[in-house]
Parts: sequence; structure tokens; C-alpha cells
Amino acid sequence: MISWDFCIAIPMSMQISAGNGRMARLWHTAILAKWNPIFEYIPIESQIEKFQDDYYDAIAKCHVEGESTVFIEFMLTQIDNTLAELLNQMTDSATDDAILDADGANHGADNMESRLLSG
Repeated sequence: MISWDFCIAIPMSMQISAGNGRMARLWHTAILAKWNPIFEYIPIESQIEKFQDDYYDAIAKCHVEGESTVFIEFMLTQIDNTLAELLNQMTDSATDDAILDADGANHGADNMESRLLSG
């Protein structure tokens, strides 16, 4: 919670130059990574980029309301979505490994190639 309050406070208090949001997200990531090293590897910034309009809407609501609850809820949702995507990727990768082990290299390679080409 402290990292998100910090993340919202930087753009609110330092509206003098572009890049404040990036600086806030950098500090946010650093604070979370200090708390739990897994956050060094979670691509939250990519998730925020996908939902950039919602991100700025959440910040705007925080400016109006004078508190960061909406932003915190947004960020928790994005972290949850990012973790779910990573879990799906890991599950898919484990499934591909199982196919390679069970059916031989060609079948698994064909399956992975099909997935890469279709994605």
C-alpha cells in the first residue's frame, strides 16, 4: 500500500515535467521488489501500458477524491492479471514439456510451432 501511495504522490506533487509517472512506477517497482524479490520479474509496466486509459482514469479519480483507493484497486487488479498471465504461460510451458516427454520431440515441436505462428 505504501508503494502505491508513493506512486500516486509523485505525479500529484511534481507536475513540473514529463516522465513523473515513469519515475513513480520505477520507485513503485523498487519498493515492491524490496518487499518481495518476485516483483523484479513481474512485467507490471507492460500490463499498465495495455490499460493506459484506465491507469490515467484511476489517477484522475484519486486527484478528485484526494485519496489513492481507486489507484490501489487498479494496481492490485493489474498485478493479479499479470500473475494470472504468467501462471498460464508456465502451465502451457509445462504442458508442452509433458507433450515432448510423452509423444516425442516432433509432436511437441509442431504444437509449439503452431502456437507461436497462431499467436
